[in-house]
Amino acid sequence: MLFHGEQFHPYWNSGYRPSYQCQDINTTAYLQRHDHNNISDINVQYDKCKINIFVNSSDSEYKYTEGCLNGYSYDIPDDRSTVTEVERSELAKTMIMLGQAVGAVIFSPIADSFLDESLRWLVANGKRDQTEKVLKKACRMNNVSYESVTENVLLSKEINIIALEETHELNPGKENGLKKEKVERYTVFTLLKHKRILLGSVVLWIAWITNTLTYYGLMLTTSKLSGDRFLNNVIASLAEYPAVILQQILINRIGRKSTLVIFHGIAGVSLVLATVCTTYGSELLRQQMRLKSYKTISKRQIKIKTESEYSWLPILGTVFSFVGRFAITGSFSTVFLYTPELYPTNLRNVGLGMASTVARAGSMMSPFAITLAEYISWGPAAVFATMNVIVTISLLTLPETMGRELPTTITELKDWYKDKGGHGTKAKH
Repeated sequence: MLFHGEQFHPYWNSGYRPSYQCQDINTTAYLQRHDHNNISDINVQYDKCKINIFVNSSDSEYKYTEGCLNGYSYDIPDDRSTVTEVERSELAKTMIMLGQAVGAVIFSPIADSFLDESLRWLVANGKRDQTEKVLKKACRMNNVSYESVTENVLLSKEINIIALEETHELNPGKENGLKKEKVERYTVFTLLKHKRILLGSVVLWIAWITNTLTYYGLMLTTSKLSGDRFLNNVIASLAEYPAVILQQILINRIGRKSTLVIFHGIAGVSLVLATVCTTYGSELLRQQMRLKSYKTISKRQIKIKTESEYSWLPILGTVFSFVGRFAITGSFSTVFLYTPELYPTNLRNVGLGMASTVARAGSMMSPFAITLAEYISWGPAAVFATMNVIVTISLLTLPETMGRELPTTITELKDWYKDKGGHGTKAKH
C-alpha cells in the first residue's frame, strides 16, 4: 500500500502546477525590432500562454500576439516545486506513466511464470494433467498425501461434476477416475448474447468508470482545496488506510454488494455537501467583493467579517472531500473483488478485463477535473457526486455473492439474477 501511494507523488508534488502567466518582456526592445516610431500608447496583456501587445502610433494601430518569450512567472517562489524550477509539469506526469508501462511489459510476464493456473479453471476446462500437477505440488508444499486429497468428497465433486457446457455432456475418462468434459468456450461476445448478463455488466462498467474518475479526479484536485496543499494531500492519503481496513471487515459481514452500495452512497452524499459548501462559500465571497466595491467599509472590517462568519465553509468543503476520498477508496477496493464473482468460471477473467478496460475512460477524463476546477471550483465534486448517486441506485439490481458458490455456467448465473428479483439470497457465513 505504501509503494502504491508513492507512485502518485509526482502528480501532487513534483508535478504541481501553480497559478502562472507569461513572464514580463521588454516592450521597448520588442517594438524597436518591429520598427515602430512615434508611439503614443502601448498596452500589454499577459495571459497564461500568450502575450497580447496593443500599439497606438501616430498613423495607425497594431496588435501583436506572441508566446511566452521569457518563460513564465508563478504565484509562488521558483524553488517551491519542480515545475517552477524547470517548467516541466507535463513531463513529470509523462515520465511516471512511462515507467509504469515499462515495468508492466517487463515484469508482468516474469511474475506470471512463477504462478500456477487457477485450480478451479483447470478443472472446469478439463485440464486433467495440469490439475494433477498443481495438486501434487500443493500436496508436497503442505506435506499432505496426494491420494488422500483426491479421495476427498469435495474435490471429487469439483473434478467429476463441474462442466462449463450447460447440457453437461461428459465423455468417459481414463485415469484416476477423472472424467474429461466437453467444454463450451466463452468469449467476450458471450456477454452480448445474454441480455440480463449484459445489463449487469453495464452496471459494473458504470461503477468502474465512476470509481476511476472519482478517485483520480479527487487525487488530482486535492491541491485546489482550501488550506495547505501538502497537508491536504497527506490527510487525503492517510484517509485511504481506514477505508481499506473497513472494507475488509464489511465484505465478509454484510456482503460485497452492500459494502459497495454503502461506500458509493457515502461518496455521493459527501461530495454533494462539498459542492454546496464550495458554492455557498464562493457566492458569499462574491457578495463581500461587491460590498467592498459599492459601500464605504474599511478593508479591515470586511476581512474580519469574512473570516469570522464564512471562513469555515471552504474548510468544511475540504473535509467532505476527504470523506469522499475515503469512501471512493473503499468502493474501488470492493469492486475489484465483486466484479469477477459475478461471472462464470470461463468468463471471470474476461469480465474483469472488460470492466478494467472500460474504466480507462474514467482515468483519461480525470485530469480534466483540474481544468474544470479552474473555471468552476465546485464543478468536479458535482460531477463525481452525481455519478456516485447513480451507481448507488444501479447496484441494487445486482445479486449478492458472499457465502455463495461461484457460478460455473451461464445458467447458474442467470439463476442468481432471477432469485428475488436479482437481489440474491441471504448470504451464508
